[in-house]
Amino acid sequence: MQRSRRRLLPLLLGLLGVATSVVGSQGFGGEPLWSEGPIPEGMGRDDVFRFSSFAELARAVSPAVVNITSEPVGASLGPPSMVGSGFIISADGFLMTNAHVVGEAKQVLVTLADKRQFEATVVGSDPPTDLALLHMDAVDLPSVSLGDSDKVEVGEWVMAIGSPLGLDHTVTVGVISALGRANPELYADFIQTDASINPGNSGGPLFSVTGEVIGINTAINPLGQGIGFALPINVAKTLLPMLANGTVERSWLGITIQPVSRELSSDLGLRLGQGAVVSSVVEGGPASGVDLLEGDIIVTFAGEEVDHRRLRWLTSTAGVGTVAKLEVLRGDRRHQVSVELGPLEQPQELIGSNAGGSAASGSVGLGLHVELVDEATRMALDLEAGTGVLVTECEAGSPPCLAGMLEGDVITHFDDRVVHSSDDLAQGLRDVAAGDIVRLQLRRGRSEAFLAFTVP
Repeated sequence: MQRSRRRLLPLLLGLLGVATSVVGSQGFGGEPLWSEGPIPEGMGRDDVFRFSSFAELARAVSPAVVNITSEPVGASLGPPSMVGSGFIISADGFLMTNAHVVGEAKQVLVTLADKRQFEATVVGSDPPTDLALLHMDAVDLPSVSLGDSDKVEVGEWVMAIGSPLGLDHTVTVGVISALGRANPELYADFIQTDASINPGNSGGPLFSVTGEVIGINTAINPLGQGIGFALPINVAKTLLPMLANGTVERSWLGITIQPVSRELSSDLGLRLGQGAVVSSVVEGGPASGVDLLEGDIIVTFAGEEVDHRRLRWLTSTAGVGTVAKLEVLRGDRRHQVSVELGPLEQPQELIGSNAGGSAASGSVGLGLHVELVDEATRMALDLEAGTGVLVTECEAGSPPCLAGMLEGDVITHFDDRVVHSSDDLAQGLRDVAAGDIVRLQLRRGRSEAFLAFTVP
């Protein structure tokens, strides 16, 4: 079954004529893990469109795009059950893809455009960002350059190459439709594009017109065509050195946060979306001994203005032991706080799973899939009997997902009414109309959270 979610070396100069500036961490042989820079077959971002097709660009970069098949641990004999795409970032065999493409596979097979095949090993995998770094025992491979996703703009042309539905090296083009599409589950926001992305494209590259990879195709919206999502390549570049070492260790502040509401932003004179509200300070966590209270608003991290999503990303990647300097707004007074970041503790680890499924599980509408809370989870979260449903899936791009819903959340209330079952939630969602605001109360680990979104 096909599933989707989802050291450039000097050789590249000869392969594509790239004048690059070598950057990045080191791989196994001490060579740079990747490099950056446009290719001659591309064009300047602000140039007049100087060719009538993407053929030249596609010919230049396609050799470095690969098809990936993997056989999960425990799979029975037969064809591999996971199919995806990837791209080579170094001539000596390093490549990137989505973590869900390889999963916990016992065997990964990589097929190049010239039909050569190599077995690959997973060097490092990070499910929270859906990134994986693989390595093939090969040399003199075609490879691509990594761009700067912070510089891309809505309306720019992009090109996706991958293996949708197993059709390898399919080229599609489109534009960047939007930036900053929220995806709290994956720790980073998405680039939205209308370049056609289908099952099998997962892990493949999204190219700019300069020939640089600016995103990794990761997810689609199953409810509509022309809506695909790519993980910004700068997210990958931040994590590549850690992936090359085989593990990603996240840091945290020891707090839970929420967005600043429109009303609160107006009252405090903040820009809409600026800052993050401290909803709780975890007892015994890194921030428990500093001047940080529930209701405070964090407005900067290390001098950079943040919203709740940016703060989450910066704190998780700053590194354990880093002393983070925060600017905090309390009422009408601002003050500085320093916190030594600790290792991330995942509240979701408290959430159990119902291995046998549930008769009351499944889709309840608006991209939400839920099931009854099992007894182990109920005890771990100290929930009353018969209260709440567990979110098992929140579809990318759906209103709840965009509002901040995470898999593993427990929905306890719908518009102030207790949710006892998936039927309760489904009925509530059926009763709302386009333009209505849905308000949900959640349990995330042992913390309370509130979420609201508008019905499309």
